[in-house]
Amino acid sequence: DVTDFIILVCGGAGSVANILRVMDEMKLKNYRVGILPLGTGNDLSRSLGWESAYDKTYSMSDFLDNLMNADKYMLDRWSVTITQMGENVSGKTMLVMNNYFSIGTDANIALKFHEKRIEKPHKFLNRHWNKMKYVGYAASAFLDRTKGLEKNLKIQVDGVDLKLPELEGLIVINLPYYAGGINLWNKPEREFGNLKINDGIIEVVGIKNSFH
Repeated sequence: DVTDFIILVCGGAGSVANILRVMDEMKLKNYRVGILPLGTGNDLSRSLGWESAYDKTYSMSDFLDNLMNADKYMLDRWSVTITQMGENVSGKTMLVMNNYFSIGTDANIALKFHEKRIEKPHKFLNRHWNKMKYVGYAASAFLDRTKGLEKNLKIQVDGVDLKLPELEGLIVINLPYYAGGINLWNKPEREFGNLKINDGIIEVVGIKNSFH
């Protein structure tokens, strides 16, 4: 019956998601999670104040001291139901979302990266090279664009169907940061204010292309 303990996750958002999933399965509560950012994008780490990457000049003892004395922030976690429909396909999949998920161009880029990393994991050990690979996949997606996505989407908020502009991607997001450090909210021309990880609100963002 251990409670109020701290877990240090050394990795990226995927590693954190796996740990949280195991905690859910074990029905454990009253724990805190700190992140040593060793992933590629580290958007969850940025959003929680653990920086974008681990600075090797920063001693591990100092890092652990900061971990023990860090402020506690709650993180919204969202249940996602994926329903497969088709002539020969049906069924539902239940997932938990911590960061964001996407449909269209952005999802295509992420899927290509994931499939290549699964196929040849030894080529994806360097964070900076991983980011360069993402850029390459984004350039490829720009040439092979997912046009007319809005024609195949229906978004309903509080019972009201939204009228969609031309889209190549849709992002449902829970964090201030996206795609390795892009802040969608901290721009003067935007009127929505800053996104918070614990406000009980999920944001839906449309993107026009892979360089939007």
